[in-house]
Amino acid sequence: MDSYEDIVAKLEKISTQIEQLDTKINTVQKGGLSFGLKVLRTSKPLDFLTDIEGKGTATKKYVLSFRAIAENWKGSKNDFLLIIRQLERENNQDIKALGIRIGLDIRILSQLVKESLSLLYVVCELKNIAINDILKVILNDLNENGKKMIQELKEMMDLPI
Repeated sequence: MDSYEDIVAKLEKISTQIEQLDTKINTVQKGGLSFGLKVLRTSKPLDFLTDIEGKGTATKKYVLSFRAIAENWKGSKNDFLLIIRQLERENNQDIKALGIRIGLDIRILSQLVKESLSLLYVVCELKNIAINDILKVILNDLNENGKKMIQELKEMMDLPI
């Protein structure tokens, strides 16, 4: 009788282990495409903005991208997407991505610009460079290309033209 109970106990243990392995496999398969990678595929790059490459490793690189997303998500449509992407250095294939959606909200975008300008100011001061000349170039570029940028955004997001 002991051998029968031992066999049943071992079968139950094996059964539990198989269930755990099956759960792990399903999790890996479902998690193969993260939310960030999914939203990356449904968004569109903005031609008037360029990706910012951060410091990476010998095999990976990290990129900050600004994109547009017209897909409706939790009641929000026509947003900007700031996304940090981890790419294979060898073939530029996306491995992971983490994104944040920002609506067409002047308050939030103003805060983002203020934070960026604060970093620019600090770096200019540390390197003894006048920030005013840099800001003039930026503002001139915006004035020259502003209408094209607005037109591109309106077409991507189905906004009133």
